[in-house]
Amino acid sequence: MSQTGDPDHTGGSHPAQEPNTSDIPVAANTGIGEDEQNTVTESTPGEPTDATPPTGKDSRPGTPPAASDASENTSAASGAATEDAATQDDTDKTSDTGTGRPAADADSQAPTAAISDGSQAATAAIPNTAEAATTAIPAATPGPATDAPTTVLPSSTPIPPPTKVGAAAPGTSVPGPGRATWLLIGAAVAIVVIAVGAVFLGRSATDHGGSGGSGSEKTTPAIPAAAISVPDTANPINPSVPITVSASGGRLTSVTATTPDGKPLAGTLSPDGLTWTNTDSLAFSSAYAITADAVNSAGAHTKQNFTVNTISTDNVSTAYANVVPAPDVVADTGIGVGQPMVFQFTKPVTNKAEVQKHLHISVTPAQPGAWYWVDDKDVHYRGPNYWLPGTKIHIEADVVGLDLGNGVLGAENNSADYTVHDSWVAKADGSTDQLTIFQNGKQVNQMPMSLGSPGFPSHEGPHVISDKQPSIVMDSCTYGTCAGQPGYYKETVALDERISNDGEFVHSAPWSVGQQGSSNVSHGCVNLSPDNAQWFYDRFGIGDVVEITHSGGATLPVWDTYGDWEVPWQTWQAGNANS
Repeated sequence: MSQTGDPDHTGGSHPAQEPNTSDIPVAANTGIGEDEQNTVTESTPGEPTDATPPTGKDSRPGTPPAASDASENTSAASGAATEDAATQDDTDKTSDTGTGRPAADADSQAPTAAISDGSQAATAAIPNTAEAATTAIPAATPGPATDAPTTVLPSSTPIPPPTKVGAAAPGTSVPGPGRATWLLIGAAVAIVVIAVGAVFLGRSATDHGGSGGSGSEKTTPAIPAAAISVPDTANPINPSVPITVSASGGRLTSVTATTPDGKPLAGTLSPDGLTWTNTDSLAFSSAYAITADAVNSAGAHTKQNFTVNTISTDNVSTAYANVVPAPDVVADTGIGVGQPMVFQFTKPVTNKAEVQKHLHISVTPAQPGAWYWVDDKDVHYRGPNYWLPGTKIHIEADVVGLDLGNGVLGAENNSADYTVHDSWVAKADGSTDQLTIFQNGKQVNQMPMSLGSPGFPSHEGPHVISDKQPSIVMDSCTYGTCAGQPGYYKETVALDERISNDGEFVHSAPWSVGQQGSSNVSHGCVNLSPDNAQWFYDRFGIGDVVEITHSGGATLPVWDTYGDWEVPWQTWQAGNANS
């Protein structure tokens, strides 16, 4: 291949400074003699050549004599480089013609430019997935031995085909690498640096933005605060609606509520801490102060204060559900075995079935029972038989704000507790005019008596004592026989125990002692002597039973306090809330 002095030729320029080839021997430029350049032999790639460079007097004039080992070593190295270049040139020519392309692994071989500096070769390895080529370029001048860097380019980077340098023609010199070659090598280095930098920057970004390496700085997202939900505080609520406080994104740790007078409003917190609900009943026209605290999983607390108002009764009709008997009246004595449980509303109830769902009772020991409406205001509860002595009973009417019907709302909730004392049952037999007394099923006394006369017969059936007074004024005008009429009376009577609401009592009657035990002469009451009346009064009380038989009168009506036991159990149990 001919050489030119064109500085743009790929193999005819040198880096930095071009030496003047007319002023220096060819040997100084190539490191070998002319004969050596002409005796380069072909060799198989990867195999050593058999050519031996001449030394001593056979060398070209001007070439330093081979007087030292260093000169021989230098010439040998240069000759080897030139021989490799010639071999590569033949290989390239064969590859270019397509007649002798060697088999190569496109993915594993890379073109290599070997640049001799007189001692060691600097090599640039450039990946190429198509084929591998090697170009040997002798150095311009010998210099100190240095390690050449190896640069690897990504396979995707397009690489211009390498410049082929063949064996020098006789009488010519082999120039060193040109400027374009060095630019190519520099570009390759720059591309590798950029690629390595991009990889480094990408890893750095991954480390700082994701779950990267051990030295990365991680950012933990903030945990949202727990949220507390409360009733609509802008509008008053019906007191039948409970106050419910709930938490999301955490759990409630405490909820406190106070009534308008500053007393605690009891409530319960669910086991999971998500809701709190009041257990004490609310009232109309009231404001309740609530303070709630919740905590999230990070331990951060959220606290909220709010006020819940209930609707006013200014334009609302309400009715109370009273209990009978009043608990404080029987707190010391308890009740008798015949006492039904009673809720007495102050206004008629038309929504009976709905109201009955809000009536609750617990009985210990457990005994069967059922609710029954004796009229539009009174609903009673009893079992098929009298209560067992010692029974404890709890009743509740959860009706505050409840629609009782016809626009009437329940005014408040109510509840009561009772204890049943010993069983006291008196059996009044009109056929014998005897009153027989049983305590807990055992007869303990019997005494003469007088029932209602044929004109005023006593009601038949079980009667339950609803009240007792040491004395009362009895006036016949209260049931229609007034002053000036036959049978009129008005007098003070002692030791009175009411057994119905239409004027029937067990009481002391000293004026009829002569007829007691033999005839019925009263206006419907059970007459006893003063002594027997005192004995009876000392032992019988509210809820105890007087069963009247053979009086000739009608059965005590269910509505006539208390005619409950006159209703057969099958009828009572079926109920009448929907009738």
